[in-house]
Amino acid sequence: MVNIVFRDAFRALRFIWRKALLIVLLWLLLMIINYYYVHIKADFIDVLSDIGLRGYLDTIEIVNMIVLLFILSIVCDVINFVSEYLLQSIGPQVYRILASMFAEKLIRIRPYRLLSSGDVIARFVSDLEPLSEILGGLVIAIIIQVLRAAIGTYILYSLSPHLTLITLITLPIYLVVFKLGSKKVSSASEKERVAMSNLVESVKMITDGISFIKRTSSEKYFKKIFAESLCSRINRFLKLIFIKELLHRSFYSLEKYLSLMLLTIGGYFVYLGYTTIGSVIAFIGAVYNVYEPTYNLSQLLTSVSLYEPYLTRFYEVLSIEEEEDIGRELSKIKSIELKNVYFRVLKGVSLEIKEGESIGIIGPTASVKQRCFFYF
Repeated sequence: MVNIVFRDAFRALRFIWRKALLIVLLWLLLMIINYYYVHIKADFIDVLSDIGLRGYLDTIEIVNMIVLLFILSIVCDVINFVSEYLLQSIGPQVYRILASMFAEKLIRIRPYRLLSSGDVIARFVSDLEPLSEILGGLVIAIIIQVLRAAIGTYILYSLSPHLTLITLITLPIYLVVFKLGSKKVSSASEKERVAMSNLVESVKMITDGISFIKRTSSEKYFKKIFAESLCSRINRFLKLIFIKELLHRSFYSLEKYLSLMLLTIGGYFVYLGYTTIGSVIAFIGAVYNVYEPTYNLSQLLTSVSLYEPYLTRFYEVLSIEEEEDIGRELSKIKSIELKNVYFRVLKGVSLEIKEGESIGIIGPTASVKQRCFFYF
């Protein structure tokens, strides 16, 4: 099913490829600007550190660097905002496509034969939104994160090849922690879903057997079942929140500790003359360009399986066999006829409307005028 998610995500690209291409180009431009930003930042720090050795302060040079850094920062923020907005706007665009497919299918079938109306509405409301987000943004997000990691590595290499090598060596530690944490999250999520299903079943059992409960005076028994299911679900949910938050904080802490290690090693490289203070500090500030996309990419690939149920339920509706007579075109209908209809105030009503004719049904309020149309 994961392969199907990726397949449909690639299919969705044909509807949004222009916007997807624009987003990728914006991110590429952002990384190029970031390259110049970190190098100017490194030079700026080197200039500040050399003030004591020079014995004088070159105010014009420092002001020019500060202004340039501010301009580049503003440009990066604007590009980042625009690209993120465009990426988020893909979801509603895909949602419109999926909703149209869903509605078109419902028009051509009678879903209540296989699905209850509540189930159909629930699928339309709760399933389409997350499904549109993953199908619309999955491929683009993966491309962006791969670009960020590749260009980020090049930026780090341009600052300090030695520290870049050490950074790449630490990435497996990052991935191992994520892999272990993801297994815990998946296990906790599965247990939470089971607990939620049990809770729903207990509620359904009570609602379906309400008359039996009243006749047998077994309220306490069913209340106990409901309370146990509710308690189990809450406990599982709290455990899931705890594991997710622990994993999230672990990554930030790991990145902080690795950055501290790189700073220490970078100081030693400065002592050996391999690099400068400015390059080391700029390197530490830019190392997120490798760590962050690695984390995001791992999270994306792991979370794909969470969208399998949405896709499965969506295809369940699309796979319902259509009725043979639903595909008739209105232009082929020559007449509409009612024969001997009895319903409430309707007593043996017969009616025929031929092609090109118009009629009006007149009557007081609640006289089932609208009900007549359901017989056509």
